[in-house]
Amino acid sequence: MRKSIMTLAIFELLVLSVPVFAHFSGPWAGTGTGSIPTSYGFPLDPWRDWSGTISVDHSTFEGTWTDVTWVPGATSGTFKGSMVVLGPDVAVYKGYWYWEKKPGQKMGDFKMTFYWSNGVCYGEWHSFIPAGFSGAMTGDRW
Repeated sequence: MRKSIMTLAIFELLVLSVPVFAHFSGPWAGTGTGSIPTSYGFPLDPWRDWSGTISVDHSTFEGTWTDVTWVPGATSGTFKGSMVVLGPDVAVYKGYWYWEKKPGQKMGDFKMTFYWSNGVCYGEWHSFIPAGFSGAMTGDRW
């Protein structure tokens, strides 16, 4: 009896020592919708396929996106966001996305909301260049 109480106490201590929000960090991936016109003769579908990582300290969500819809050999870009909300079951990140054909130039912004309980995320993106276009993203933890 005494041994089982001691074992239970140690187990409880270990469980309580794990950070409550540690489950959000790690890799996430998904797909997106929406497109923007370009001066290259083809529309761009940013976020068509994406993968990213939430940092261990939850401060950033960053990764890459690829569009294989219109361009032979694909075209791609990156994104990086910062945490704006962190709760026991939800984490929200806002940031900017970039395209390889316009290095260093912010192409638009995004917001992604992650839900721990069902391991999914939903987001939306908007374009700056050209302005006025938007799309949506979905994904899950992998």
